[in-house]
Amino acid sequence: MVTIALAFGAKKLAKNNALIRKLPAVETLGSVTYICSDKTGTLTLNKMTVQEIFETSDTKYDAVFAENNMLLHIMALNNDVSKEENGKWLGDSTEVALVQYAFDKNLNRADLELKFPRIAELPFDSKRKCMTTIHQIENPAADQSTAIIVITKGAVDVLFDKLNVDQKSLIPEFELKVNEMAEKGYRVLGYAMKILPSLPENLDADEIETELTLIGFAGMIDPPRKEARQAVTECKEAGIIPVMITGDHKLTAKAIAEKLGIISTDEDLVLTGPELTALTQIEFINIVEKVKVYARVNPEQKLRIINALQSKNHFVAMTGDGVNDAPALKNADIGIAMGINGTEVSKEASHMILLDDNFATIVVAVRHGRKIFDNILKFINSCYARKVIY
Repeated sequence: MVTIALAFGAKKLAKNNALIRKLPAVETLGSVTYICSDKTGTLTLNKMTVQEIFETSDTKYDAVFAENNMLLHIMALNNDVSKEENGKWLGDSTEVALVQYAFDKNLNRADLELKFPRIAELPFDSKRKCMTTIHQIENPAADQSTAIIVITKGAVDVLFDKLNVDQKSLIPEFELKVNEMAEKGYRVLGYAMKILPSLPENLDADEIETELTLIGFAGMIDPPRKEARQAVTECKEAGIIPVMITGDHKLTAKAIAEKLGIISTDEDLVLTGPELTALTQIEFINIVEKVKVYARVNPEQKLRIINALQSKNHFVAMTGDGVNDAPALKNADIGIAMGINGTEVSKEASHMILLDDNFATIVVAVRHGRKIFDNILKFINSCYARKVIY
């Protein structure tokens, strides 16, 4: 009877976009007390649009581009999206937003790539929090001799550490602008560049991504899902604590969390990855129940969050979509992978897959899990009562 109840529950959840991979997870869903969810695509629509750009006054590399709007040029060049014949951009939502913004300002990426062909790249990774493309250029400032342009985009706090000596003193001024944009709920990406005489033989990120000149920032917004705020409210009413995990800037994460209702009091804390690293496990355990938002965290730190909450006797549901999320998904009481944007590794490690990548679907699944758990208890109590009678 228990197996039948779980099977029927799994069937019903599948109709609600929650695919159960491990049957006991149906029952465990009913015991969840914390839902730790990624922000992008789960709590938000994953449809980025550029709202604001800021270009520094540094004119060191103005001669590289014959036209103005140097920031727009490098936004289009440092990008991996492609365009179908029907005009639709294909690629990461952040990069689509950036290249679309440049395109709307009459900068055609295809034309730029003919003029500045990409000859090498350092792909983005979660540890560096940067992406670098290297392009061949004709440098008019050097009598038309060939040169190499290095373009780096990434998290602004990471880029600040890579700037040249001349701009280091301007970092406080740059931070004010970044904070101003982040407080509006914008995700802020920084762009920097430098020129090299030739392509280095060894493409070492530590050597290439250094002594850069900051060109500017792009502020983007990923609107919260309409149903996410209601789902957060339902969570709280049911005694479940929603927690947001994101790689965004602390102020951006806080602004989005406040809109969704995840942060509702002054006691709700926002913790960054570096701050979490600085805490001992005991110190973290003492405050973990107050932390509602984790910003600038890496996938490995999700496992630490799970362990801290479980040490407080909580049942934790954790979402993830990347390869590095697999350990966290496996160790959570309910590991939830993304059906649309999730990797195969994350799906294999999970207990449940969200077919629509929607936070509200998790709440629906937990509600059904509680009903199924109650039905199992009723069955057990009924059997016990019959045994006593007989």
